[in-house]
Amino acid sequence: MATAWRSQAQDVTAQQRISRDRSARMVVTGLPEGPPVPPRGACDPLAGAHAAFALLAALEFADRTGRGQLVEVPMIETVLNVTATQTIEFDVFGEVLSRRGNRGHPAATQDLFPCAGDDDWIAISVHTDAQRNALAELTGGSELGEWLAALEPLGTDWRKPFLEIAPYLVVVFRLDYGLRVDAEEHEIKTKHYYVTESVGIAAGILLSALHMAGLATLTHTPSPMGFLSKILNRPKNEKPYLLIPVGYPAERATVPRITKKPLPEVLEVVA
Repeated sequence: MATAWRSQAQDVTAQQRISRDRSARMVVTGLPEGPPVPPRGACDPLAGAHAAFALLAALEFADRTGRGQLVEVPMIETVLNVTATQTIEFDVFGEVLSRRGNRGHPAATQDLFPCAGDDDWIAISVHTDAQRNALAELTGGSELGEWLAALEPLGTDWRKPFLEIAPYLVVVFRLDYGLRVDAEEHEIKTKHYYVTESVGIAAGILLSALHMAGLATLTHTPSPMGFLSKILNRPKNEKPYLLIPVGYPAERATVPRITKKPLPEVLEVVA
């Protein structure tokens, strides 16, 4: 039988509520603006895992020495192993851990964001530099919250009906390097310079021409875009750059009001 704690209540059967409250786990569980919330069900499995480990160690000892051992697992001690983080954070960094809802302490960015579907959400938690770099690549270097806030005035969200409505979808690929096979079937690469700049200029000319022809366009950059290479069976030296839905504008089509910078801000004439 597990006991709550040997010295103070050796004969009292352990209850996870008693050990939970004595361990101060409630101090860091709950919303920042709310009261402490009891963490449900944490102490029982923790005590069981510690007891199983101690039992295996005792059996190994008995098998090796022929002597038995008394296995006693106070629940409060197993729970205190989990709460040690609070003491360590204060001793080392001087930080008192507090209630943060479902946000983990190591995460720099963590939140829930809406996605496609009814009441469907995605949880994002960024802990490492590699994860931060991946998120920065997705959001163009901005924090995810800032990125979503910047898109809000444009009416851009997970809904992309234009991908199904537009009669034509133009996919622009960039040719990162030339590729040919010699007589001995060896691949030979040819370096291309200013690929991104060249493709960007070409895409701008295409958009202008489509606009002058009375067609509506929209620049779309899905992330990731690698699937376009696969479904269109493009060679490995081509990478998707831009997806442009093209068609006549709908009867009540609207576009965001985006102001351009004044010419003096983007042009400086040197006499």
